[in-house]
Amino acid sequence: PDQRMLAAFVCILLAVCHGAVYEGHLTTQEQWHYLGKFCFSNEFGTQAGAIGKLQYYITTPSKTTNLILYLDTDGYDDAGSWRKAYDMYKSGSNCSALVEMKLPGGQHHVVSNLEGQVLTKDHNRPHYWFVVAADCSSTEGLNLSYYHMEFTNPVPHTSQDLWYKEFSFDQQGLGQAYIVFAVFFFIVLGAHGYGIFILVQSGSYHTIIKLVTAGLSLLLVSTFSYVIHYSIFAKNGVGSPGIEGIGLILLMLSQVLLMFICLLVAKGWTITTNQLAQPRAIQGAMGLMLILHFSLFIWDYVGRDSASTAYFYDSAVGFLVVTLRLALLAWFCYSLRETYLLEDNPLKRTFYIVFGTSSFGWFLLPPFIILVALGIPAWNRFRVITCFSLVVDAIGWSSLVVLFWPTRVTKFFTVKPTTLQSSMVVGQNTDSNTAQGNYD
Repeated sequence: PDQRMLAAFVCILLAVCHGAVYEGHLTTQEQWHYLGKFCFSNEFGTQAGAIGKLQYYITTPSKTTNLILYLDTDGYDDAGSWRKAYDMYKSGSNCSALVEMKLPGGQHHVVSNLEGQVLTKDHNRPHYWFVVAADCSSTEGLNLSYYHMEFTNPVPHTSQDLWYKEFSFDQQGLGQAYIVFAVFFFIVLGAHGYGIFILVQSGSYHTIIKLVTAGLSLLLVSTFSYVIHYSIFAKNGVGSPGIEGIGLILLMLSQVLLMFICLLVAKGWTITTNQLAQPRAIQGAMGLMLILHFSLFIWDYVGRDSASTAYFYDSAVGFLVVTLRLALLAWFCYSLRETYLLEDNPLKRTFYIVFGTSSFGWFLLPPFIILVALGIPAWNRFRVITCFSLVVDAIGWSSLVVLFWPTRVTKFFTVKPTTLQSSMVVGQNTDSNTAQGNYD
């Protein structure tokens, strides 16, 4: 059973290709079937040679197969409207009616084993192009023994090919962003490593600091995973979906770990008390958050309708993740207030205020960004949310490194604790009268 679960998990990581290249085979009873989409840029639309391309190669026994093109038009009833065509498809409209909805000039006859291409030049705004295989005269549906489609964006200068040509407009710039943040997280982890050396030398490497180390390491590896994926993507338009999936999982784990750290501090563990209050509630909340994040990961890879432009959180699971995050924020604020009132040490009270302010921002900003992003056009939404999320994580984790610097740790963590494991089991409520002493 374990081997079967592992095999299924690997299949999830490798199953879906998000990219400029779509290939595979298709056998279906349907006469009209979606194949892929790509967002063409308009940034170089007025420059000579700035032509977007769709190149395709299809092997099929049918002589009546066509590629049909649609667009994310501004108006629902505009010619070539993908929204209207896809709604008609889901409501059961026949193949001929769906083909009639095509973009003007958007029907291209497929000659088996012969390469074809479609050229596009847009001066107005970025547009998603949607490609469908259709064979309305077939009584047996579609049979594509092999198909290969490669989209490329217009790039007038070869110096810009690496990070623009193979990338859909909604992903352009993400490769460079991940490189910048990978370097930043590497520097932050390096500084944190120096702090660890000092703490180990003095015997003060606290459990919460170890959790910070683990979370930062997960985030760094996650960011480097995206760097590897986008670097490969820039060369072949496919990237490494498996490495990208690993990066996403590690990112989710680092975020859950940061929530756990925030709750530990809010409860005053080893700062104001030596026991962790409400351990089962914390375990349950973190377990639920892990389950929801993993469910969101599975939805993103195998459950999301690839024919839509829906974002990561545009789902029931995504809504639950955001809702639980806000609920944890409320719990964090309440616990921190209770702990603050118990604490009589002015230095520690100041620490709680600073920590609470920075953590409040980290908890709240992602849901706020997601809400604001609903008003951002689909062709910009993904990269805007991704970049802002990287900024929020950078601020959150670097703040922890600064707040938990060795010179401060010895001042804040002065209560002799039980181990975290025993605290999670025992979890007796304590107050600020707990015996004080240096942590070792």
